[in-house]
Amino acid sequence: MLQQGADAQYTVISPSNTAALPLVDNGTVGTHSDTASPMTAWKAETVRGNTTQAIPPIAIIGKFVLINKYNNANVAHVTIAPNAFYGGINSINPSPCSTLPNGNEAAIECDMILEADTIQAASSDTGFGLFVRGFRLGGVNAN
Repeated sequence: MLQQGADAQYTVISPSNTAALPLVDNGTVGTHSDTASPMTAWKAETVRGNTTQAIPPIAIIGKFVLINKYNNANVAHVTIAPNAFYGGINSINPSPCSTLPNGNEAAIECDMILEADTIQAASSDTGFGLFVRGFRLGGVNAN
């Protein structure tokens, strides 16, 4: 783990205790739609919490890597959002982190303010991969 001020990032070094970025989930999750608003069906992914989660409870921003052909599976349309009121990438309320791959592989980085201990995810096929890249620590929760 590399920390600079309030920002922390997993550092992948093998052999070490971080041989890969922490995997949140993979495969087909939720029910993806490019145009639905809100998304047809999201899957809540727990990313922040106790010691079993990759993001500690005092973090306010999650930093994620989203992949659409994880482990050489079928290419997927993939989307994550901070809550379930967002929609697909072509909707009137698009999620802040989406890709429409058109048969191509893609990996994107997304930072999101964490509104809860969960974020929402949806994919169209088995290539979905969601990893935690890091986080930003915060002060007092204003909620």
